[in-house]
Amino acid sequence: MIPLCLLRSRIAILALAVLSLLLPTAARADLILAFTPDFQVANPGNTVTFTGTITNTTGVTLNATDMFLNFSGFDPTSLTDFTQLLGTPDFVLLDHHISPIVDLFSVTVGPSTQVGDYSFGVSVLDINNNSSDMLTATVQVGGSATVPEPSSGLLFATVTVGVILFARIKAFGKYHCSNRAPGFGPSL
Repeated sequence: MIPLCLLRSRIAILALAVLSLLLPTAARADLILAFTPDFQVANPGNTVTFTGTITNTTGVTLNATDMFLNFSGFDPTSLTDFTQLLGTPDFVLLDHHISPIVDLFSVTVGPSTQVGDYSFGVSVLDINNNSSDMLTATVQVGGSATVPEPSSGLLFATVTVGVILFARIKAFGKYHCSNRAPGFGPSL
C-alpha cells in the first residue's frame, strides 16, 4: 500500500507534467499594442486618427512595415475606410523596446451615422505571425470633447444667492458697526 502523502506528491507531479505539455500551445502576446487614448470624438463624415505605442517582445528586431493591423467587430455602415498609418514613416523597433507614440490608423465616420459610441477591436500582427491581444477602440459620434457651459438657470440661481448673501453681510456689518463699544474699532 502506497502512503497517502507519497500518492499526493505523485499526483502533483503528474499534474505539473500535463500542464507543462499544454502551456507551450497557450496563446502568447509577443507584441503589445497600447492606444493613447483609446477613444476619439467625431461627427458624421469626419476622419479621426488613433495614436499609440507597440512593444516588441518577439525576440527579433522589426520594422514598422513588418507589422499590420487587424480590425474586427465594427459596423461597416457607421465606420468606414480604416487606413493603416503604422509604417508611414517606417521605423525600427528593437526587441524588448517600446515604439514612440505613432499614428496607428485612421477611420472615417459614415455621413449618416447616428449619435452614439461605436467600438471595434484592433490587434497588431507581424510578418513572423506574432500578434498582440485584441484591444477595443471607440469612436464617439456627435459627442463633445469640451466641458459644457453651465445652464442659464444654474447661473441665474448662483447670482441670486450671491446678491442675497452680499445684502445680508452688508446689513449685518452695519448693525455691528453702530453697536460697538467706545474705543474699539474705527468711529463712524
